[in-house]
Amino acid sequence: MLREPAAAGRSPFFGGYAAYDSFTLDRAATIEFDAIAVQPQRLSLRVASTPSRPPLHVVPGAYQAWVDLARPAGDVGAVAGWATAPTIAVYAGGKLLAVARTGQARQDVVQAIGVHNTGYSLYFPLRGHPHVRVFAVGPRGATEANYPPDYPFR
Repeated sequence: MLREPAAAGRSPFFGGYAAYDSFTLDRAATIEFDAIAVQPQRLSLRVASTPSRPPLHVVPGAYQAWVDLARPAGDVGAVAGWATAPTIAVYAGGKLLAVARTGQARQDVVQAIGVHNTGYSLYFPLRGHPHVRVFAVGPRGATEANYPPDYPFR
């Protein structure tokens, strides 16, 4: 099984993988991996509560931000995408649900706008929060992300 980053389109963040009996590289490469036994098991995820934060100073256009993938999974939601701000904040009903730093490699973003390490992915508690908003947050303020047409948290 090969687990790939979100930029590959089959993110392990959302349970994605590609299975190969073998594969061939067309150039020299360093391959790093961790081997773990894969056994079916039920996982229990506890989402810690986040401290309260001051309200966001929303500045449309201060940053570029996109949600590429969004999925509910029972009482937990997950989002992944990219932003030119250093921080991503997830809110619902005026309440901060989760915060993450950008920093994941996104070669597609580098090629499109020349900015490195813009990717993010995070989980948040979903129970009682059907309408979830994602913001790119930095020194210039906060800009709401652009959402895909199938965004499930509208």
